[in-house]
Amino acid sequence: MSAPIDQRQLVQPWVESARGEGVELVGPDGMLTGLTDQVFEIALAA
Repeated sequence: MSAPIDQRQLVQPWVESARGEGVELVGPDGMLTGLTDQVFEIALAA
């Protein structure tokens, strides 16, 4: 059985990078919206 993924550790560099580049994290054009869309697309394709 594989070890559980530390989601905070996985996401933290993305959030820091986005903040450094001035990317919105939430909202219609935010990073969270884009990531959510990608997760749904991958899940539906699986």
